[in-house]
Amino acid sequence: MEELAPLVIEAQQGNDLAFGHLVERFQDMAYFRALSVTEDSQLAQDAAQEAFLDAYCSLSQLREPAAFAGWFRRIVFKHADRQIRGRRPSLVALDNTPDLAETALGPEGMLLHWQQQEMVQAAVQALPAAQRQAVELFYLQNHTLSETAASLAVPVSTIKKRLFDARQNLKARISPMTLTYRPSQDKQFANRLKFFIALKHNDLVQVRQLVRRSPELLETFTEWGVGSDSWYWPLGTKAVHLAAGTGNIPLLDLLVEVGSDVNTADKFGNPPLDRAVHMGQIDMVRRLLELGAEPNIQGQQLRQPLHTAVIRNHPEIVRLLLEAGAEKTAEDGNGRTALDWARIKGLPEIARMLGGQAQAPEIVPASPTGRNWQTGVKIIDLLAPLKWGGRNGMFTPISGIGFDVLLAELVHNFAVYQGGHTVQLGLARGDFTAESRRLWLRNAGVEKIVTLFFGQMSDSAARRQHLVRQAIQETETHTRNGRPVLFTIYTDLALSEGVMEMLDNVVANPATFPVTLLYIGGHSIGAEPPPLANLDAAFTFDRGRAKEGLWPAIDGVRSYSQTFVDTEHAELARGARRLLARYVDLALIYENQGLAGFDMALYDEAEKTAVIRARRLHYFLAQPLVVAEPWTMRPAQNVPLAETLETAAGILDGRFDNVPETDLAQIGQWSPKWT
Repeated sequence: MEELAPLVIEAQQGNDLAFGHLVERFQDMAYFRALSVTEDSQLAQDAAQEAFLDAYCSLSQLREPAAFAGWFRRIVFKHADRQIRGRRPSLVALDNTPDLAETALGPEGMLLHWQQQEMVQAAVQALPAAQRQAVELFYLQNHTLSETAASLAVPVSTIKKRLFDARQNLKARISPMTLTYRPSQDKQFANRLKFFIALKHNDLVQVRQLVRRSPELLETFTEWGVGSDSWYWPLGTKAVHLAAGTGNIPLLDLLVEVGSDVNTADKFGNPPLDRAVHMGQIDMVRRLLELGAEPNIQGQQLRQPLHTAVIRNHPEIVRLLLEAGAEKTAEDGNGRTALDWARIKGLPEIARMLGGQAQAPEIVPASPTGRNWQTGVKIIDLLAPLKWGGRNGMFTPISGIGFDVLLAELVHNFAVYQGGHTVQLGLARGDFTAESRRLWLRNAGVEKIVTLFFGQMSDSAARRQHLVRQAIQETETHTRNGRPVLFTIYTDLALSEGVMEMLDNVVANPATFPVTLLYIGGHSIGAEPPPLANLDAAFTFDRGRAKEGLWPAIDGVRSYSQTFVDTEHAELARGARRLLARYVDLALIYENQGLAGFDMALYDEAEKTAVIRARRLHYFLAQPLVVAEPWTMRPAQNVPLAETLETAAGILDGRFDNVPETDLAQIGQWSPKWT
């Protein structure tokens, strides 16, 4: 077998053939490592595929080539864990005790699943000791053949023989898919990886060759990290959607030539035209329509491309769609037409094109110096108000909790409600590049209100300081022209030599309008590097809120602020935080037994009341976000601070104890009918 380190070095130098050998060598290990986490063959295959793509994009960051195996196993685990976390639970109102909906498997299916798991475990335990040890190490603990052989002090050939014998013994007892499927026996596994890598490099020759050999690749769904510089790319799209979203007309033409359907759906039912509209790719929209894209296909939430064009405020695309026959009266899943959305968004020009009228929204002046930045995001403004012209932080080490969506929401609100502009700084790593960031900002609809400055992780301290100086000059240009600036910087750059001092000077000595600083990083509040401790305000995220679909999923207990509007606000925030902290301790009881669990003598009425009010507060502190409108088809709400404080106070003092908790979600101030 070829030595590992030289092979890794060749792959790091851009040799895709060498990386292909790595795939062949580690594909079985990746699959079984993922299988041990997901306990699902298809999820394991998806996770293994994503892990290889992640490794391909991040290979330059591996400092010791000989350590590839351990490094790659950690990547596999990350993606397998993400597959499990992707199984979001269904939300149910818990004020009463409703009948739970049947699971997709049903009782018989669940029983069969449990029986199969028990059968596998029993079958493995029934193997002869030597075979059982080999199976546990290789399949369940994810050791390589050589590592398994070393652990058992036998040659690799002996391990291969034991695994073969074990599979033969297991075939008689369990489904063969569980342990006999191996990616090395499936050429499509490697072909998909080659296809995605070719798409990433925009290698049209390789794309054509692969599709001619395997036409089914055109229907393969892309996963995280496989697009052309697409660190942001959404899950579950096909190659033609990738071309549409990135505006890559040559790739689109090639894909159509070799058999792609311009009206094919992604995993959510959306056609490529909707993706191009969403990303504001005008030339791509025009080309798709020329190739026969149907403008009236209903996708996610029954939306049509015309709805998306209005929500994203693309007048030229609206015109193209109307000329192609888009139906003005088509309704989305909430019964809204494109004209309804134009009125909600306050878009007079688009409303006229749709045969109606709309009033432009009122421009809200920027907050005065020295006051809090009222973001319009309830949970931030109540519990961790950000300081206008201060030093703020946005931290979390976990993913999948809406971090970037909320960041884009703050950028949007800063521009729309404060008349400001955002300057963002970072260091490229893997697929996280300036270009990928621009694509993500475009995906979020905020590209035009952000100026990016990106360096490289390998840059010297002097080059990093020069990058920051350039960004500061951009900031001064905006402030001199009367525009406040939101200065967002990733902490791997902010903590570089000499950078923190430069940023402190900008905040302390604004040119004309204040500069509001927002540090962004993967830190845990309470364990930040010393320079990032004791900021004016900082917030982090809560996996529990994310699992319940309560967005934004901010952790109201650990987030903090040292600046409030007044003492009344500060006291209200302390009371809300105490209530949420108490709920953390009581939540498990409630989840297992409901409110009835607090009727036992062990608890008094105070615990039950705390649960009732904390859950209502959790629901109230969720709200629809403008960045998410194209997916939720729910109009965003920017909630004034006074309304946030008034309703939160009502929840804490018990005025809403009898209001169903779900009625408090997605609102600003309470409805008069509840009083």
